[in-house]
Amino acid sequence: MINADKIQIGDKLRVLCPYLLDDAVHETVTVVAALDDSESIRNGYWVHQDQVEKDDLKFHVEKFTLVATNTKYSDISEGDTVEIACLSDEQINKWDCEYLIGKQGVVTKKSKSIHVNTGSEGVLSEWCLQSENLRVVEKAQLIIGNIEGVFNPSLETRKNGKIKADLLETGFPNAMMALAEVMTWAADYKGYLPNDWKDIPDAKNSLLAAAARHRLKRLKGEEFDDESKLPHLYHEAFNVMAQLELLITGKLE
Repeated sequence: MINADKIQIGDKLRVLCPYLLDDAVHETVTVVAALDDSESIRNGYWVHQDQVEKDDLKFHVEKFTLVATNTKYSDISEGDTVEIACLSDEQINKWDCEYLIGKQGVVTKKSKSIHVNTGSEGVLSEWCLQSENLRVVEKAQLIIGNIEGVFNPSLETRKNGKIKADLLETGFPNAMMALAEVMTWAADYKGYLPNDWKDIPDAKNSLLAAAARHRLKRLKGEEFDDESKLPHLYHEAFNVMAQLELLITGKLE
C-alpha cells in the first residue's frame, strides 16, 4: 500500500478498483492538485479523466499503487540521497527485488540510467534505475571554499569536473603574450627550434640557472635583457613556466 503523505503532484498511480472510476477503467492516473471537473466526485467517483486529486487519496489509498514518481532525470545529481519509491513489474521480476521499495541509497553515477548504492550488506547494492523510480531525500552538498550550497542539477552537474580554461586567457592575456615574445625571439634570433627546450640536457638545472640569472639582474635594478631587449621578468617567467611544463609531463629530473 502506498503512503499517501509521500505522494506528490505529478506522480502516476495504478488504480486497483474499477468502481473508483468514471466511464471506463483507466490503468494509470496522474495525481493533480484539483480536478477540472469536480461533478464526478459528487456522483461518487474518485478518478476522472485519468486524474485523481491528491487530497482524496487518503480516503481510498489502499486502492492505488505507485507506478512512477514525478522526479525528472535533471532533478537528480551524483551524491544525492534518494529513496526507491517504486519499481516496475519488469524490474521486480528481473531482479526479485521488491524488498528495495522504501530503501534509501546514494547516487553514484548518472548515465542512461541512475546508479544507486543502497549499501546493503551481503547482497547486490548497486542498482541501475530510472528517475521515475526515485524520490530525492537530500541533495548533495557543493562546498566551494567556505561557502556551502546545494547543487543546481541543471547547471552544476554540467560544470562538475570541467576546468575553466578560459580563465587563463581572460586572466593573463598580456602575460601569455609576453611569454610568446620570448619564445618568438628565441626562435627567430637565437636559432632555436620551436619548443626544443623540452629536450635540452639537464633541463632542471639549466632552467633553474636561467631563471636565477634573470631574477638576479632584475633585483640589481636591470630591467631589460641586453640581447633580447625584453624585460628580464619575461625571461624569468618563461623559465619558470618551462620547468612547470616539464614537471607535469614527468621530464623534469
